[in-house]
Amino acid sequence: MESKAAPVQTIRQKAVIELSDRMVRGFKKNAQRIASKQGVPYDRAAAILAAAARKASPAARRKNPNLKKVKGKGDNK
Repeated sequence: MESKAAPVQTIRQKAVIELSDRMVRGFKKNAQRIASKQGVPYDRAAAILAAAARKASPAARRKNPNLKKVKGKGDNK
């Protein structure tokens, strides 16, 4: 009888999986995803995402420094 064990992942496969867990999608991709999931227009989804990015915690900003680039209302200089 042969036992059917789960395949053992290589070190490289584990590294790729770990890296993909840490990867962050871009602003436009996230806005498109919000628009499709909530059934709202893209520009409204982008506004929702921007508002959430402004409220991001310091830990989230450390993980994704691009959150610092999102300007607040009236900051578009």
